[in-house]
Order: sequence, then structure tokens, then C-alpha cells
Amino acid sequence: MVLTTLTKEKAKEIKKDVLEQKLAVCVLELDSNSMFLWKGKIQEEKEVLLVFKTKNELTKRLIKRLKQIHPYDIPFIGILNVKANEEYLAWADEEINKN
Repeated sequence: MVLTTLTKEKAKEIKKDVLEQKLAVCVLELDSNSMFLWKGKIQEEKEVLLVFKTKNELTKRLIKRLKQIHPYDIPFIGILNVKANEEYLAWADEEINKN
């Protein structure tokens, strides 16, 4: 799974782009209130956390694409290695490999 945060305005566009490119099989969007340091000051933003469910072999391509289309100067892009049930993985393979 690959994670990133951003403002809600750009989230739908990014989710659609990644799915059209078949770099993920599903994208979860979770609302969040973020507080962070930016240029030495504490900032607060309403953001969303996007969770991209993808295959290990697509992770590098997904990260490269996110860097190209992400609206932030320095986006957070994280990776979580998780195990999923075999039926889900088979479905994901089938969807990603469809033309």
C-alpha cells in the first residue's frame, strides 16, 4: 500500500489518474485534520489521506506518477508492506492486467 496526503480538491483527480494508469486497484480516501511544520511555522490544514492498494511490482511506478501529479512542493509518500488474502490478490491481478 502506498500513502499520501493532500487537500481534497486535488484528490479525485489523482485517484482517477492512478486507476486509469492501472497503478493501483483501489484508492481509499480518509478525511483528516493535519498539523505540521512548514518553513518554521506550525500549519493546520484539512487534508485527505489516500491509501493506494497496489502490487509490489507497481510501487516504484506509482510513486513516480504521484511525484509528477501531486500538488505539494514536497509531498509525503509512504509505503506499507502488508499481506492480503489470496482471493483479493487474484482479483487485483485480474483487474490491473485487463486491457
